[in-house]
Amino acid sequence: MSLPKSLLTILIFFLLIASKAITISDYLNLPEIPFDYSVNLPSYFFTNAGGGLPTSINGIDNIPANNTITDDGATLGRVLFFDKNLSINRTISCASCHKQSEGFSDSRVLGISFAGGTTRRHGMTLINTRFYQRVRFFWDESAATLKAQVLQPFQDAIEMDLTEVQISERVSEQVY
Repeated sequence: MSLPKSLLTILIFFLLIASKAITISDYLNLPEIPFDYSVNLPSYFFTNAGGGLPTSINGIDNIPANNTITDDGATLGRVLFFDKNLSINRTISCASCHKQSEGFSDSRVLGISFAGGTTRRHGMTLINTRFYQRVRFFWDESAATLKAQVLQPFQDAIEMDLTEVQISERVSEQVY
């Protein structure tokens, strides 16, 4: 069973958010008015300066074309990023290993699992994943899309240990 399109949008977008503060709590803490996530990128993001390596995004956007980003979806995604209910025993969130204060990465060599042990890898930074030019994610590049990258930690038996159905249920029980 696959996740609904709107939930996938939310889960993907939470990886892209970097600057606004949010309250971390055990339950969703959605603001009445969503944040404004409209972005006007400067022209140098789109112009390659030349040389051996690309210096611009060169038209790369890892968000699926059929998955529009909205302020409501992005705000919910931001809140879900800090939601500990999205691990099997409700003890860790994405923000547990991708700390805003550490560039959405982790100073620990290995992340902490829901069971208190360590994960198999270091939490990579999430900054600029939307425009990541290699278009392969994780240290071993095992995720071919940003969508796949978002879902794997939730479903990993060591990291968060949920199924796609459980992810939908956990979000739905708080939103509705």
